[in-house]
Amino acid sequence: MQKYLVIRLSAMGDVALASHVINSAIEQNPNAEFVVLTRDKFNVFFGQSSRISFVNPDLYGKHKGFVGLLKLWFSLRKAHKFTAVLDLHNVLRSKVLRLLYRIVFTPVYVIEKGRREKKALINKTDFKQLPHATERYAKVFLNARLALEKNSWRKPVLSFDLNPKVAAFIGNSNNFKVGLAPFASTAQKAFPQSKLKELVSRLAEYNVQMFVFGGGKTEEQQTEALRAISPKLVSLVGKLKMTHEIAAMQQMNVVFATDSSNMHLAGLVGTPVVSVWGGTHPYAGFSPINIQNKELMVQVPVSELPCRPCSVFGNIACHRSDLACLHNINIDAVMAKILAFVAPDNTI
Repeated sequence: MQKYLVIRLSAMGDVALASHVINSAIEQNPNAEFVVLTRDKFNVFFGQSSRISFVNPDLYGKHKGFVGLLKLWFSLRKAHKFTAVLDLHNVLRSKVLRLLYRIVFTPVYVIEKGRREKKALINKTDFKQLPHATERYAKVFLNARLALEKNSWRKPVLSFDLNPKVAAFIGNSNNFKVGLAPFASTAQKAFPQSKLKELVSRLAEYNVQMFVFGGGKTEEQQTEALRAISPKLVSLVGKLKMTHEIAAMQQMNVVFATDSSNMHLAGLVGTPVVSVWGGTHPYAGFSPINIQNKELMVQVPVSELPCRPCSVFGNIACHRSDLACLHNINIDAVMAKILAFVAPDNTI
């Protein structure tokens, strides 16, 4: 039995995307085991298999810095003899680990992040669709001579029964359910509160229930303001553990999301995602994984707003200072795509 170390420490959305590829690799390589090096809270992203296990490093404690990584490497070496190391992250920590493995002649395969291509995309010197992140992950497995059919990973990884914890919040009725995940780590990706209030107000006119996903005090406060608009809106912000939050997303008919980790959490259970894009662009390779979701993306065309995308990850402040890429999003377009799943006989 061959054994592979797969490294992807963060971020949440990236690990969720990587889980699709890893799960497909498990299915298609019955003589291989995979040890995933990631944070413990991300273990729930992976399907159930006896051939996958996890190592969750303490990156801010005993495994911090070079000495900590050296301790981690020694513990990995003691517990496992790897056929190869698959680095899906390619950051300083993973570079240290793979250097140590190369010293003992363990083959190492590394993701090509396409930094030059992404820079050209942002600078508009070569504006084109780049490979999806999952395609870059898959290439690492293929380079290691593992079987992996093209696009075999574009399918759900997880499936949950409706457990009492989730049912207590969302109920078990057959009403149409719309998930709202409008928040993001930066202003360049988060859906503006004014636009969100308009969206909630318009959705409230239909026979739907709305459920807001997110976490943190700020997002709780913003959600409270939305609850005042409609009694059909239920806040799940900060109320569910990760597993239950994903299980709740499975119960949605559709999820409205920004370019954020929640967009990819919905993809884990195959729920359709209507996504909106502001300072970032799906061409960079981080669009929702399911093929059907390609037609569900809403954005201001680059021809109308040539400054977008201004960054790959939404971490560059808007040079216009007005976030027109988000404030100019067409709510009619968003509504039309959501209603196709919950009220197909209605038109805008």
